[in-house]
Amino acid sequence: MLENKIDQFLQQTSWADFQRNCGQQADFVENVLCIKHSTTLGLDYLYIPRGIVNTKNIKAISNKAREIGCIFTRIEPGLDSNILGQTTKAIQPQDVWVLELDKTETEILAGMKPKTRYNLRLAAKKGVEIKASVDPKDIKVFYKISKEMAERQKIRIHSEKYYRKLFISFVKNQQGFLYLAYYQDKVIAANLVVHSNNTATYVHGSSANKFRNVMAPYVLQWQAIQDAQQAGLKYYDFGGVAPQGAENHSWQGITRFKQGFGGELVHYPDSVDIIYSQKKYKLYKLLRIINKIIKK
Repeated sequence: MLENKIDQFLQQTSWADFQRNCGQQADFVENVLCIKHSTTLGLDYLYIPRGIVNTKNIKAISNKAREIGCIFTRIEPGLDSNILGQTTKAIQPQDVWVLELDKTETEILAGMKPKTRYNLRLAAKKGVEIKASVDPKDIKVFYKISKEMAERQKIRIHSEKYYRKLFISFVKNQQGFLYLAYYQDKVIAANLVVHSNNTATYVHGSSANKFRNVMAPYVLQWQAIQDAQQAGLKYYDFGGVAPQGAENHSWQGITRFKQGFGGELVHYPDSVDIIYSQKKYKLYKLLRIINKIIKK
């Protein structure tokens, strides 16, 4: 199973640095990155994104959680495990789309859907050019077109400061790349991609309102895939897709786009909470419900 092979950027030192730069407490316990999330009334919890948690290290992790005042630990397993806890809603997508890179470029192209290959040719014919940047200043243009996309699609995005801190955290370890698509000397789309050992992961993407007909997002992904291959990486993780059978899911469009490059679905185990105080945990859940109602 690919779950056992893909390297998780969420368990990288670069991600820990990013979390600390955002004001979070992030520590490695038994080689597992644990991030303290502070909430209302001091109902804090420890969060483990895609960590390898098992019966051998859960005791040390739980001890750390209690030591820093957490009322529970939320685990989103990177591997199948026998860790018992209360099932909870996942923060990270449970279904992701992954392409294996141990093939020739010709074989990867052959594995794509015809429409994807057509759009790659179209973008090349139109003269779309891709440049990979490691300059944090380029986050400004990335954020500009991200805002355009957010308004168009009626979605929320992070702040410019968030993206800049994330990019810098990975760039300083030579793991971050911002791919910019140029058309008529203007950036019309951009992707933020990170490398972590054997895996390249598409983390964030954006596209401007103009020139969407030149299919820039296709060549952005293709360039990142080619660069990952040349760097000796084994997998390209496109990130979250709609769950199987969820025909009306809001991610159906992006799911078809990602699947067009070939690859396979990877499904991660359910997230679980390891609870240390039932009373405080129930209060935390109640406050979460109230907060959602207020936001509506």
